[in-house]
Amino acid sequence: SPGSRGSPGSPGSPGSPGSSRSSRSSSRSRGSPGSRGSPGSSRSSRSSSRSRGRSRSPGSSRRRDYSHHPGAPGKQRLSVSAAQVKELRERTGAGMMDCKRALGEVDGDMEAAIKALREHGLASASKKGGRVAAEGLVGLFVSDCGSRGVAMELNCETDFVAKTDDFAALVAELGQALLAVEGAAEGEGADVNDVALASGGTLAARVTEAVTTMGEKISLRRWVRIESAGGRVGAYVHAGGKIGVLVEIEGAGDPQQELCRSVAMQVAAAAPRYVDRDSVDPDEIEGEKEIYRNEALASGKPEKILDRIAEGRINKYFREICLLEQEYVRDTDLTISDLLEKESGSAGGPLAVSRFVRYQLGEGIERRVANLAQEVAEQISQTT
Repeated sequence: SPGSRGSPGSPGSPGSPGSSRSSRSSSRSRGSPGSRGSPGSSRSSRSSSRSRGRSRSPGSSRRRDYSHHPGAPGKQRLSVSAAQVKELRERTGAGMMDCKRALGEVDGDMEAAIKALREHGLASASKKGGRVAAEGLVGLFVSDCGSRGVAMELNCETDFVAKTDDFAALVAELGQALLAVEGAAEGEGADVNDVALASGGTLAARVTEAVTTMGEKISLRRWVRIESAGGRVGAYVHAGGKIGVLVEIEGAGDPQQELCRSVAMQVAAAAPRYVDRDSVDPDEIEGEKEIYRNEALASGKPEKILDRIAEGRINKYFREICLLEQEYVRDTDLTISDLLEKESGSAGGPLAVSRFVRYQLGEGIERRVANLAQEVAEQISQTT
């Protein structure tokens, strides 16, 4: 009958198709949203977990503490205006952020900020003291009357800084200060630390200030001041400050100022070591002669003519190292001695080179060769 157990057409019978559909429907109903284990239940659980994470109490230990921040409530700090920063930069030449930081640390007190920057400059100069400064400029300065001249070498670390207007202005300021001091002298930078500048302060303080503003080691390596009682001082700068020469010529006056410059140019080009052969150390002369004798003997020359060969070669040596015996670079038919004799007629008396000074930038300084791989390795070893 239609209602008997196992009958294919019975909707509610356990084995009928209808029973199977009912069973699947029941199974789906057990997986409905909100039931345990369902996808909806998982989303609800994660949402609940996130909501619990957001609802931390105000006193939770993971809350950030801004009480130490400069702008935190309860900490009074004056704001620094752009006008104050500008004024401090103009007065000190320091960088904008350095000026802003200095003003902020002293609550806008201008004089205190200047002092802080100077102290910072001393510290910076001390840190940069171990660096190699082989770039820079050779500066020459001659008084209006032409009887006094100064040569100086101011060094920095890079050619980039050496070419700036600020560095050139520093050379001029220091050079004029050295020129204002009377008397012939020479020395190193430490010898003139206390020389006063026209702008105020000392030479040493000005150099320290420049270290702060330019960010490199700066040092006055050497200087010389020539003073002529009865002549003129000539000056010549070559290659934009790479070589500088001062020459003192006794008997010269204003009409011979160009001659003084020409002789200085000769010294720059030919690099003599002495004024004349009488200035050469006798030991050096004998040493050269001995070398020439040994060379001639080794080449098979008879011993009786060795001294004559040595004398001939030493005369050639003098023509290379002695200014008065060199060929004049502007007219090779003349020596410098011939040139002075020729010009003495217009001077109204004899002309004589008393002394010369030739500075070549960086000569004698052991330049540091950069090795990037080695520098990186050293830095890594210091941090580990």
